[in-house]
Amino acid sequence: MRLILILCVPVMVVFLCGCASDRRQAAKIFGNMTYYVGNEHFAEPAKLVNCEYFSPFLKLYYDNKFVYGDFNHDGLKDAAVITIENTGGNADWYMLNFLINDGKQFVHRATRELDDRAIINAIWQKNGKVFIDMYVHQEGDCMGGPSKRVRNVYEYTGLDSFGLGKDLWKDAPHFHKPKEGFVPDEATAIQIAEAVLTAAYGKERVNKEKPLEAHLGNDIWTVLGVVDCANKHPCDQLSMGIRQDSGEILSVSSKDQ
Repeated sequence: MRLILILCVPVMVVFLCGCASDRRQAAKIFGNMTYYVGNEHFAEPAKLVNCEYFSPFLKLYYDNKFVYGDFNHDGLKDAAVITIENTGGNADWYMLNFLINDGKQFVHRATRELDDRAIINAIWQKNGKVFIDMYVHQEGDCMGGPSKRVRNVYEYTGLDSFGLGKDLWKDAPHFHKPKEGFVPDEATAIQIAEAVLTAAYGKERVNKEKPLEAHLGNDIWTVLGVVDCANKHPCDQLSMGIRQDSGEILSVSSKDQ
């Protein structure tokens, strides 16, 4: 028995070190690259640095869970990695991202939503499909305690539509971008916000919080309604985030102060 222990320990050490080395190498790549977060209307590029990205309306983290595979069946090694996304509030959405190898580097091409605060047990691939064993929420679960165990299968089916296709037309000859961006000043930001907030909450609600105020920070316009919050708890206030460079709408809300 003593001889067996002596022989097995070195093997186990090598195996564990190999796994740790793989994770460190993956973190250098997947924790320091650009992901696109959004929907069919806009996408915010999020460049992770040391596995994290922060902006006024988005927090993104690399979760150190990944698997390699040929997901677009072109003979090159691609990757599927899990990130955690928070766009405000208490929800931490776990996302599966397909990173396709273009021959030079991994490029984020598609995303699949997993669940809010999913508990990931394992991730693996077979025949170009990603398998995830995890706990997700079911009716009656508290926010932080998903209790339904599932084994889901995810497949890369091509480029997502949310904003990623913009690279196909942004450099076309007819494309002109003002030097100061599409939302160069406070007046423009307020005009855009008023139109969008009116569509979302109605003209009467917006008129109650006029004049709207806009403040620029980190190339993002934050437009807020003017509300007297004295003796009001909670106090609702209209809020909207607009990217100065592109005019992308990052957030629309009626938040408590």
